[in-house]
Amino acid sequence: MKFLFITSGSPNGLDDSIYNGLKKIKNISVYDYPYKPLNHARYDNGKISAFDLNNKKIYEEDKDGKLKLLGNPEIYGYNASHWDFTIDSKKPVEAINDLDSFDWVILGSTASIETANKNIIKKITESKNDNLIFLDSDDNPFILLSYLKKSKLYIKREKLVKQKFSTSMRFLYWKFMKKFYFNPPKYKIPVKNILFRTYAPQFLLDELIKPINLTIPDHKFKKAEHKIFDISFIGSITNPSRKSFVEKLQLFVKKNGLKAFISTSGKIGWNEYSKIINASKISLSLPGSGYDTFRYWEIPYYESALASPQLPIQINNNFEDMHSAILFKNFKEFEEKTLTTLKTGSWDEISKNGKRHFLKYHTTKNRAETLLKYLYE
Repeated sequence: MKFLFITSGSPNGLDDSIYNGLKKIKNISVYDYPYKPLNHARYDNGKISAFDLNNKKIYEEDKDGKLKLLGNPEIYGYNASHWDFTIDSKKPVEAINDLDSFDWVILGSTASIETANKNIIKKITESKNDNLIFLDSDDNPFILLSYLKKSKLYIKREKLVKQKFSTSMRFLYWKFMKKFYFNPPKYKIPVKNILFRTYAPQFLLDELIKPINLTIPDHKFKKAEHKIFDISFIGSITNPSRKSFVEKLQLFVKKNGLKAFISTSGKIGWNEYSKIINASKISLSLPGSGYDTFRYWEIPYYESALASPQLPIQINNNFEDMHSAILFKNFKEFEEKTLTTLKTGSWDEISKNGKRHFLKYHTTKNRAETLLKYLYE
């Protein structure tokens, strides 16, 4: 099976995970357009590096485990292990001129709104090849109808199981509502009672969208010699609910005499970040701009016991409470389960079960296999 993957013009975990996974499946060929150097990163002199089509090195891993754009220190460096990030739009392949030769065309999430890619989008939508898959990795709970009506498969990273918005999205709700129009579009798949032309809430389109969450690629990380912290949280304060939880967490840690690492500065290098999580008995993941965060998947991968609120999004083969993760409804339940886990020492078994569960159900290859399964449902 042959895929053309229209790459995102900015960092995108969903797109990059699926691309990474498809490359690991036998009898699958994937071509990226525009050429995205970090899809083809490799080790060079012991460092993860990325090259353009002329084999000129343009990215290199630094001492903190970040990929830096050489010759431009102002560009923010991304985690070298999550290497599917940036495109080189000046060096395209010619695949875009031969769309009919592909079985499927995958339109990356942010590629759909990149100004530089408008001609690409037009060429795809006007092509005779209508086997189009659209990846929607947005934190917001709405559906882009203009792509739904063209797509054979619409993938949503955060498919709600409850009609609830993340904290930050509540403030944007009316901004989106202002964009709604009457006069429903014509869909390939019949949809009744669709009132909006540009965006629509998920509950109107539930049967037409399929969930695939973030994950992280398999990669090396530095392990601590032993567990140093009872609990850790590393993350920027991206919404008021996270801020409130961290304030309660700090009081909880002090009251119970726990050894904790809590950082909201966002200034920790990647090597140190993964080592701190690995050195923690329990690590906390909290919703940020959206519910689906990298940290939710990183924590079990880095062999710490995941602690997370129960999320109102669909997660296929989610972790099991008090077996492979610590899942809670509110802060009181978090306190009770955390203290019980630390007192009994069950954090060790939870972390091991979490890592096994991740490797069985949540690798990038699993994400790609889920995509293929949806194609044949």
